[in-house]
Amino acid sequence: MYEPVTFMKLFLAPYLEFEQKKGHVALHVPCTSKQAGLTDNFVQLASKCSQEVSLTGAGSPQGVTAVLP
Repeated sequence: MYEPVTFMKLFLAPYLEFEQKKGHVALHVPCTSKQAGLTDNFVQLASKCSQEVSLTGAGSPQGVTAVLP
């Protein structure tokens, strides 16, 4: 059994075409996903859609941002 974001990353994303948009996306990773160490999966998928992804929510340090080149 797979967590939905991990399933999308492993099995769907390789077959999909993503168009990365300029701009910013605020991404909330649920606490249970953070505890399971899945934050990177969320950020990697969101980064396929936007050039700048910021993590939000409790436990996320202020200003944590993943910026693609």
